[in-house]
Amino acid sequence: TLVRLGAAEVAARQAENRDRRARLLAGFEAQALTPVLVSSADPEGILQAFLDWNERRATSDGRVW
Repeated sequence: TLVRLGAAEVAARQAENRDRRARLLAGFEAQALTPVLVSSADPEGILQAFLDWNERRATSDGRVW
């Protein structure tokens, strides 16, 4: 079933999504965790996000997981 949203509903959802993302990232930061940010459904893009995260993690503070 298709659902059509009006411009105001779209704007409200976008704002909610931005706020939720900010809260999640703040929660990770509070726990000293670095999230893997994935912005693509493409398998290669997902793999690259994890590889980039791993490289940053391995070189950032010297901790070994």
